[in-house]
Amino acid sequence: MSYKLKTLIVFDTNSLRSTQDGEVAYSFFAFGRPFQVIEEFILEKNLNEDIHIAIPTWAIEELKDQKQRQYQNDIVEFQKLS
Repeated sequence: MSYKLKTLIVFDTNSLRSTQDGEVAYSFFAFGRPFQVIEEFILEKNLNEDIHIAIPTWAIEELKDQKQRQYQNDIVEFQKLS
């Protein structure tokens, strides 16, 4: 019986975070550069059947929290300008 080796890549929050000018970006939702590079590699090399990407729910929730915190911080900073 033949078995084909498969790989599972699990991302954490830090490698998924998208930034803009060094801060958490909240005006859009996209995964960060490390995720994009690996995804592009998998697609270019046609490794879809051999490599699977996993993103835990807690990582998505943390990304949303980071965006929300950054937005609130920017509001506070903006209000200081008045």
